Amino acid sequence: MRHDAGFTLLELLVVLAIMALMLAAIPGLALPGVNAAIWAGKIQAVAYRLESAHDRAVASGHEIVLGAADLQSDGLVASLPSADSKLIFFPDGSVSGGPIKLKFHNDRRMVKINEVSGQVALSEK
Repeated sequence: MRHDAGFTLLELLVVLAIMALMLAAIPGLALPGVNAAIWAGKIQAVAYRLESAHDRAVASGHEIVLGAADLQSDGLVASLPSADSKLIFFPDGSVSGGPIKLKFHNDRRMVKINEVSGQVALSEK
């Protein structure tokens, strides 16, 4: 009788199958963190577009008009108080329009713009 040290092919396959199942579960655990990072990036992009429109209006001396469609991106839905609402950035730095509601999957946030200064503020849900 011969006794060799080591593992059989069947034992190695079982270990590999268990490892594959464990690795398959990891992305599901990390998904909420990934969605939060994507959401934060989309909010930053909206804030940048709003601040950029404000700065362009002040620098050019002309009104800059943005609609909800100008603020949307892949998976992000932006809505203004009414369907025909527009954000108007004036050369004096003021803004007319209203709060912007953002929705990404099941998460909702509201972006408010100070009508006098044009400062952008994010509120929770």
